[in-house]
Amino acid sequence: MKTRIEKVKLDQLSETKNNPRQISKKDFAILKKSLTEFPEMQEIREIVVDENYTIFGGASTGQGYAC
Repeated sequence: MKTRIEKVKLDQLSETKNNPRQISKKDFAILKKSLTEFPEMQEIREIVVDENYTIFGGASTGQGYAC
């Protein structure tokens, strides 16, 4: 599989059904605050997806951007 960087709308992404990583409400609030205070992170921090746009890395970050 070839790697590429592509910008897509968040509503095109879907979450992995069996995501082993969970984030607490407290940590999620901290993440959302960080994303708000440092919007340039959207350009730096990628969300890893497969060919169907299912998230495999960065699911919490994706949720933080969506809020």
